Amino acid sequence: MTRPPAKSSHGKKPDKKPRDEGLEEALEEGLEETLTVHRLGVGTLLRQTLASSNPIESCLSTVERVSRNVKRWRAGDHALRWTATGLLEAEKKFRRVKGYRELDMLQRKLNPSLTQQEQVA
Repeated sequence: MTRPPAKSSHGKKPDKKPRDEGLEEALEEGLEETLTVHRLGVGTLLRQTLASSNPIESCLSTVERVSRNVKRWRAGDHALRWTATGLLEAEKKFRRVKGYRELDMLQRKLNPSLTQQEQVA
């Protein structure tokens, strides 16, 4: 037997906390992304790789570490050069994407115009 939802002292359901709303939004977004990956027919290995933001976070962390000690940012291209330097440093730690063989198929599904251009050429 399930319990009825908790009620406050006024007889109403308790208000959602902001943290609960953020969690709910994150779960909905994650569910939508998961369904999209399934609909595209992405295999298990590639799906596991795409499900995590860790590779991107690690890459950005390396860029941040490399550019941390820059004290005088001159022009906009100065920031771009340091970002590029950080990305080149992060590239040294990159590993092969699990399920990489499915990337061509995924690209064709995401951008069908590329397939049409190949047929014309």
